[in-house]
Order: sequence, then C-alpha cells, then structure tokens
Amino acid sequence: MASVGSEESQGLDCSICHDLPEDPKLLACGHTFCKKCLALVFQSQMKETELSCPNCSKISPITDGDVSTLNTNTELETKLKAMESAEKHCSVCEEGEESPAAAYCQTCNDHLCEDCLDVHRKWKKNAKHEVVNIDDIKTGGVKVKQSCPKHPANERECICTSCKVAICLRCRMEDHSGPDHNVEEVPEFLMRIKSDIGTLLEKTRQKMAIVENHVKIVDEENVKVDEILDQRIVSINEMFEESLTALLEKKTKLIEMCQGHREVLMAELQHARESDVQLIDGYKSASELVSNGAMVLLEGQALSVHNNISADLQKLLKHREPSNEQATNITKRAENVEFRLYRDKLGLGEVILNNWTMKKINEYALSGSDVYDLVPVLDGKMAVGYLGGGVELFTVDGPQEMVRTPSKMMYRPSTQDGRRSSKTVLHDENVGHVAVLSDGRYVVQNEKHIISLYTREWKKEDVKFETLQGDGFGGMGVDVEDRIYVGYWSAKKILVFSPEGGAPISEVPCHDFDPTEICPMRHSKMLVVRDLLTVRVIDQKGTVKHEVDRRFISGRMAVLRDDNILIGWVKEKGVLCVDMYSHHLKYVTTVLSDFPFKGEFRMMREFSTGEIAICDNEKFYLFLKTK
Repeated sequence: MASVGSEESQGLDCSICHDLPEDPKLLACGHTFCKKCLALVFQSQMKETELSCPNCSKISPITDGDVSTLNTNTELETKLKAMESAEKHCSVCEEGEESPAAAYCQTCNDHLCEDCLDVHRKWKKNAKHEVVNIDDIKTGGVKVKQSCPKHPANERECICTSCKVAICLRCRMEDHSGPDHNVEEVPEFLMRIKSDIGTLLEKTRQKMAIVENHVKIVDEENVKVDEILDQRIVSINEMFEESLTALLEKKTKLIEMCQGHREVLMAELQHARESDVQLIDGYKSASELVSNGAMVLLEGQALSVHNNISADLQKLLKHREPSNEQATNITKRAENVEFRLYRDKLGLGEVILNNWTMKKINEYALSGSDVYDLVPVLDGKMAVGYLGGGVELFTVDGPQEMVRTPSKMMYRPSTQDGRRSSKTVLHDENVGHVAVLSDGRYVVQNEKHIISLYTREWKKEDVKFETLQGDGFGGMGVDVEDRIYVGYWSAKKILVFSPEGGAPISEVPCHDFDPTEICPMRHSKMLVVRDLLTVRVIDQKGTVKHEVDRRFISGRMAVLRDDNILIGWVKEKGVLCVDMYSHHLKYVTTVLSDFPFKGEFRMMREFSTGEIAICDNEKFYLFLKTK
C-alpha cells in the first residue's frame, strides 16, 4: 500500500517494511505487521507452528504453517482504507473552506492548496522550506518526514542506542544526557549499522554458497543411487525372464525389497536436501529483512525490529554446516545392495549385501544400562527393551525424537552428566523381551513372564497367553508366519503361541540346553537357539541339525535376512569379534575383528535396511556393511 503520508499516518507504518501495512495481521502481543512481512519473518525463523514477534519477541501460534490464519487488524484496516480514499484539504485556508491540497510543506507540516502554495512561495523566509507534491506522497514516491514527537519543530538528528530511539538535540540535552545513555549522531550511527549489516550479509552469502554446494552434491548422489538401484533391478528382471510364470510372485517381492532400499535411501537424501533448501530460504528471508531494515532505521520501532531480526539471522548462521560425507555414505549403502543368485524352490535369488565386513558409523548413549532385548521393527526402526522398564526406538540416525501413545510418549534422550535421560514408552512395564508381528504389533514379555500385545501406537490389546509362571527367563522370537516362540530354562522347552493368545499351539523340547536366545529363520522353519556356550540350529521337534561351540565370553548371535548367522563374542582383552556362518553353521568369514569394546555385550541384531546394531550396557553401536 502506498503511503498516504501525513501526520495522521505517523505511527501506523509496518515496522519491517516501513510502509502502511497491506493486509495487516495482529500478533498475540498486539503488534501489527504486513502479512507479506510476517511471512518472510516466519520463513526466516524456521519454526513450524509459532512466530516470534520482531518487535518484542513474544510467541504467537501459527496454524498450518500459514500466517494468513492470523487475525486481521480490522480496526487498522478500516482506518487505512478511509485515509486512502479521503481527499486531503488545505490546512491553511480559513475555517469553512475545503480546498483540495496540492502540496505539503515538510517544514511547516501544512497541506497547501494551489492559492496558499503561491502565497507560501512568495514569502522569502519560506525559500528553504521543503515542499513536495501531494500526488508524490500518495503514490509513495515521497515519504513525509517524521519530526520529534516531543518537539515537532525539531528533526531527529541523534540515536540513543541505550533506549533504542531516534531523538532531537533538545531531547538529547533534556532526557538522554546521563551516563546511562549512549547517544550517536545519525550519520555516524547509520555508517556503523550499515557496516555491521554488510558484514552480516557477507557471512550469509558465504553460508548460502556452502549449503547450495551441498544441495548440488545431494542431487548428484541422488542420480547415482537411482542408477545403482536401476542396475540391480535390471539384473533381477534378466534372471526373471529365464524363469517360469510361477516366479512372478517371487519377482515382485524381490523388486519390492530393492525399491524398499531405494525409498529409504532416497528419503534420507530428500530429507537432507529439504533441510538444506529450508536453511537457504531462511538465509534469504532473513537477509531481505535485514536489508529492508537498513533503509529506514529512524522510524517508529524500526531499530528494535532491526536488532531482533539481526539476532534471528545470527542464530541461523550458527547452524552446523551440512556434511557431504552424509550424502556419499548413503550412496555407499546403495552400492552394498546386491542381487545374489542361488536356486531356491522358486529358482530365483535374493536381494542381499555380499562380501562385506562391519564398519562402525555411529554410536549413541542408551537411556538405561539394563538392556535385555533388541529387535528390528517396521519403518526401519530398532526397539531396545529395558528390564528396568521401557522400550526405546532407534533408527540409523539415532534415538527417535518422539513416539506418541495415547497416554505416554518417548522423547529423544538429552545428554546430562555424560548420560542420556529420557521418557520411554512402556515406562511402567519391566520389559524382558520384545518382538514384532508382520502387521507391526509388538509382543512384549515382562519380568513375570507375562506376554502382552501392543498396537503400533503402543496401546495394550486385550489378549491373554497361558505362559509358564516362575520359570527361568529364556529367549523370545517371532517367525515369518507370526508364530511366537517363548523359551523356558527350567522346563527346557520352547512354547509356541499364535497371536490370538490362549494356550500354546505346540512346544519344542530343548534337550540338555537352555533356550537363552531364540531367532527363527526366514526361509525355513528352523530355529537358531543359543545358550551360554553353544549356538544350535534345531527343527520344530527339537532335533539339533547343526551346532557350533565357541565357548565364548559374553557371546551373542543374530540371524540375518538371508539366514546367515552372526556370532559375536568379547575376548578377554576387551575386544569384540564377529564371525559369519551359513544357515548350516559353517564358518564363512570374519566380518568384525578386534573392535575395542569395554562394555558388557548385551544384544546384536540386523536392521530391516541391512545395518547391524550392537548394544552393551551403555551404548547403541551402529555398523554399516561395507565391501
């Protein structure tokens, strides 16, 4: 909206753009700004549901991320429309005359009609008065000078930086002369502020260049991931063309697995790109706001607004620069996705990672030291069960920010005194074992051997299981057909339940060994069972088919998606080793050797996306399969 430019409009300007507001929006604090200016501020602050007032910093909620949902200042809007449509009249003519104003004297603060303007020009003492055309004011070509509100005849020639106001010389002598007031002349102040703004904008340009370069790298890696996974799909299709029509269902599953890798990896790249673009937009918006504030720093509350907006930009500049290694690591994970050909019942292969070793890529502090189970769940997450209470969810990026349930929630742990503290789901449930069904529901066994089912939102279902009470705390696992296997030390057997609950549907005897850890295989009905000394492959009748006796210290195992088996143990010197065995328990290769490991080895599992997770009593270690 062009300024209507008179004493009536003083104090009504938007403190950001310094013009009369267009579509004035009212914040919770009572301050009003243009909608378009608030949109820029909202984008520069990079908050999704709230906006900090540029003037007083009070928070206003924003619905659906749209500043249009803020209340309109209808009183101001009506006043502005009336001012815009109203014709200005000469303020010099005698009362009763309403001659239209043709000019405005910035020195006299008077509107002048054509006749009064001629008279005004004839007076020699008015020769140096600044007279502007009224049409130039209406179109915004000329802005009305704002004199000192306390002394209208004086211009504001100084800035009190302590009070953050523009003042005249008389105000300086009367109200701003004490030691608590730092006063600068306007030219000196503007020169310093413009220099600060120049430095700030230069830092912003440098940051934007870095982030824009990262966006370029993400885009390049995006193409590489596409090409790599397209090649894998081509291999699958070539093999499929040589097979029978009956292989269609198998082919579809393989492609879905490959596409699953694509979705996970591409989603991570897309998330990185969106974060970069959002940061760039924040820099641009904040830069525009700071630049606009440099133009007019003497009007209204412009100085206060400028300081707050500059502070917002300083906060943006403290954002950590993106790591290019993050994008290239995702591509490396895509390169590890291979199509291995082996003849199964349908004559087609599997999408797996081949010829790999384990490389640690990150570690995260756990919420507790009593880890008792570790299980991959849907959406690429890993659930950690704590015997002292709670289930914490991790992704390859670390602890989850938040998991909501009807009555509980889990927050990402915050570091305090070197350890993390967090609220976890099921914080009132002492969790012994956790497993997940194919539909995403959770199976939880507590310290009293009671088994419960929970929805994906962690709402407890009304399902009862007739488990053995008071027996030793054995392992628990779920196979691909959703059969639930629960081990018991004293009874030396494994009970098998259906998700419908009730009595066990069968049992598997464990002759002369304790079923401490149970991992069902994916491609057969075999079970991999570990006790303190030995790992065994047994069938549904309890017959031992294969076994390996490592007699390891603090040994743990994991069955991979291709039914290969990892066995890890900690040597006496405090190093962790992991060997890979075939589904017949034949040694294949060592995938991790002499990894420094001072904690107590608790669990080891594979993510649905292929990464390996290992927990001790303090940390959650994440390993990538690399060639």
